[in-house]
Formats: sequence, C-alpha cells, structure tokens
Amino acid sequence: MIIEDLIQQIRLENSDNAFCEAKKALGGFPENVVESICAFANTPKGGVAIFGLDEAEKFKTTGVYDVADCQKRLAAIARDSLIPNVTILTEVKPFEEKQLVVATVVEASESIKPVKVKKTGVAYIRQYDGDYQLSKLEEQLFIANRGPSLFDLIIVDGASITDLDDTLVRNYITTRKQNNIVLNKMDDDEILLRTGIVTSDKQITTAGLLALGTYPQQFITNYAIQASVQIGDDDNIRAIDPVFITGPIATILETALDWVLRNAGTYLENLPDGNVRSVPNFPEVACRELISNALIHRDLNPISLSTPISLIIKDGELVISNPGGLYGVTVDTLGKTAPQSRNEKLSEICQNITTQGGDKVVERLGTGIPNIRKSLKEAGLPDAFFYDQGIRFTAKLTNKSLSHTAAIPRKASSNYDLILVALSKGELSRAEIEKITGLTKDKVRRSLKALMDSGKVVRNGKVNSPTSKYEVK
Repeated sequence: MIIEDLIQQIRLENSDNAFCEAKKALGGFPENVVESICAFANTPKGGVAIFGLDEAEKFKTTGVYDVADCQKRLAAIARDSLIPNVTILTEVKPFEEKQLVVATVVEASESIKPVKVKKTGVAYIRQYDGDYQLSKLEEQLFIANRGPSLFDLIIVDGASITDLDDTLVRNYITTRKQNNIVLNKMDDDEILLRTGIVTSDKQITTAGLLALGTYPQQFITNYAIQASVQIGDDDNIRAIDPVFITGPIATILETALDWVLRNAGTYLENLPDGNVRSVPNFPEVACRELISNALIHRDLNPISLSTPISLIIKDGELVISNPGGLYGVTVDTLGKTAPQSRNEKLSEICQNITTQGGDKVVERLGTGIPNIRKSLKEAGLPDAFFYDQGIRFTAKLTNKSLSHTAAIPRKASSNYDLILVALSKGELSRAEIEKITGLTKDKVRRSLKALMDSGKVVRNGKVNSPTSKYEVK
C-alpha cells in the first residue's frame, strides 16, 4: 500500500490498524518496537511501522530524531532481538516537510513461526489495534501449521461405525457410486474405507464423523457454531437469540443459515408488476458460502477444537470467525487462484453430501468467493472484508442501513413493521424498542397503541410504566 494512503487511513480512523503501526520518534528511538516487529512477522502479509508520527496528536508528522540511527537500530532488532531472525526493509520517506522512516516487516515463513522476542521468549501477533501476546495454546497452533494438515484423518477415540447416521451414509454411498465409475464397482464397506470415512479396522475418522455422524459433538464438542445477535457497546452487551448450533456438518450449515436469515431480517422490494417480495438484508448466497467455508476450512487440530466457530450479528455487520488461518492462499488471492483445502479429505467428502434442501455442502470449484462478491454487488452492499491472523480467519459482511441488531428490515413498509420485527425476538421495553428501531419516543408510543388496539401486541405491566414490557401476541 502507498505510504501516503496508509497515513491517511490511520488518520481517518484515528487509530493504528492491523497492518500499520505509527511510532513517535522525535526525541529518540521509541519503546516497544521489538514487540511490534515480532507481531508483524507472525501475521500474514507482515506489516508496516512508520517512525515520525505522533499518535497522541492525531498522527501529526513530527519527523525522526536521526534517520540513520533509527534504521541502524531496526536492523539490529531484525538480527539480534528476535528468534528466529526476521527481515525488515527500511526507507526514508519525505512527508509534509519532515522525514519519516518506514519499516516494512516481511512475514516469517510458516515453517519457523511463531517468531519470539529473544529477551523474554514471548511471541506476539497483530490484531486490529495493537500487538497481543500469544497464549501457549496459540503458539502450539503455529507449530502445528508448520507441516501439512492431516487432522481430518485422525481417528476419533471412542467412536464406532454405529455412531454414523444410516440415512446420511446411504445417501453418501449412492452419490459416490453415481459420480465415480471405480467406486460404483465396490461394495458399501469398501467405499467407506476408500473415501476416508473409516479405517481398515472400522474406526471412524474425524472427517467421517463430522460429515456422516449422528451427533459428532458427542466426541468433538466444539465442532459447532456459537451464534448470537448483540446489542450495546463493549461494556454492556446484550445477546439476543444465542444458539450453539450442532449436528453433522450439513445440519449445522442449514441451521446456521436459517438463523442468519431469521435474525438479519428482510426488506420489502417493489416489483415492476406492482407486487412486493421479501429480500434478505444479507444475500443468502453470501451467507451460505461463508458458513460453509468456515465449517470446511476451520482448523481441526485437537488444540484448536476447544474453540467453536463464532457467528455474530451486530451494528449492521455479520461477522463469522473460525479457528485456523487461510491455507495455501492469502487474502489478496482469495477467489483468484485455484482453491486449496486445509482439510482435504473432509472437503472431498462434503462435496458428496447435501443438506435436506438438496444443496451441496461444498462445490470445490473455486466459485465461492466470486459468488459472494457478485451477490453483494447485486444487492448494492460493500464487498466482504476478510482478515487472516494466521491462526484465525474472519469474514465480515456490512449493511450499515440496519439498526443496532441487524434484525430490522432495510426498507420496512411502516413503523409498525419495525416494531413487530424487533418484538419477534422477545419482549422489550419501550426504551429498548426506541433504541433498536431508531424511532422517536412519540412514534413508538403511537405505534404501540395502534398495535395493541389491533390485538397484535400486548403489554405486560402498567400503562406508561418504564418497566412495562411489550410482546407479540
């Protein structure tokens, strides 16, 4: 990224970000540089540290005390302060009549991560607003990523062939026979063996259990999606419709998609023939692809299986985050290069299973990301945001016309519709309805009266009491 653009971006946001750290260096070489360099080296794509900007003064350009000495110290950090050594490219950049030192930290190879600070033995990773110490668990995930991922072929202790769902197995075998001449000549048991569902001694693989198991969470508790709609700020978050979505992979996908479509809401679109239709606020295609990708590509390392996939709707954003970074691609090449799978066997199996609605869990054609982008463009929404931390991958869809919960229609036909959708999640006070819908106190009061008069809404509590709650009848 052009340095001028980076500086403009952090000034607009009034904050450092995941890719750029500003350091004041007017009075000498700043502190905590080693930690930032370490974090960038552990983060996909690395990062840039800009010396000569004062964050406390809204990133005012102050210049650098001594550009030669600053670069010399950075070279020493790269060579002597980190284990293993890292690569830092430095240059002097004239900017606003001052001189900046720009240090580009090159991402370390996966084969040597995590990079640690030599003096303390601590490893850091970059998150949106700064550098964070890796836990011992996260360090182990980096180490596990040094080699090929074969965790989907691990045998599931305690599971047996009786833990597979008969209907799922039957449908899977039928599909495999239809799609492959060689498999069509085999009996059912051999197909399960040859395609990685079971081993030669009838033990169940992780991939086989997740795809065809009756209830995989009996053995792998957190192969699941933790979903919630969140209202409020970080100090006072209220969760609406929190669910822990479990089952075999096709069931999780279908259940999670239904949850998103229910909680993200719809808007009414006028058609040329005078009719109207209900349209999801987030395109169904995009939601399905993101959920499917999270399920298929999440890290199956037993260490990371302590964490479920996270699915959150908050402030007009849908955010899905799964353990395990991108595999074989970068954020910049997503949807532009041949697809690669962290869990190759699981991906192959899921190409041959469908949801109850008849949709394949995964196509494996490399069309997922392009379809997401196409559907968002057609809906007039911003492109998806992707962020890779190496041990965690996050995707975000944005529809800023939604209210606090993203459960409010974008173009609801009336104030009554806004209130009814808000109340569909449970009873609310009048103040809560005002906050969620964005309507004024008078509009909420008048609309609630009309809805109660029509019998659609009931009040639990006294008239005009701030503690009274309203709910759909």
